[in-house]
Amino acid sequence: MDTDELDRVFPVPHDLPRIAEQNLRAVWKTFAGEGARRLILTGVWLDGPSELAWIERAVLEARFTEVRLVASESTLLGRVARREMGSEAEAQAERSRLQLATIESDHQPGSHVISTDGRDVAEIARQLVGLWRISN
Repeated sequence: MDTDELDRVFPVPHDLPRIAEQNLRAVWKTFAGEGARRLILTGVWLDGPSELAWIERAVLEARFTEVRLVASESTLLGRVARREMGSEAEAQAERSRLQLATIESDHQPGSHVISTDGRDVAEIARQLVGLWRISN
């Protein structure tokens, strides 16, 4: 689940983080009630510890395997160029450069790092499944 979907609401309320946390709690309760044992969350998180804090509150008693999927600047900019058009392309490219710099400077202990450069989704997925088998 992309965590961006947990707080997609308009008009934007002043307590948006609280709403995202409540929505994640509700989603997990529903999935767990149906027998799910794992929840894969995705997002661009510039501050891993603060993001994990609200996720831990929403998914009580969860164990986490934090995995950072990384790509080189050239790979990221290529993805932006394929996805964005017009004037938004350069603005998104600049945001991506800034996010990359922030993420590269923040090395979290215990976090697994997987490079996505030149790899297909199936190959990355196999590596992720291998990490979950080791950590659980």
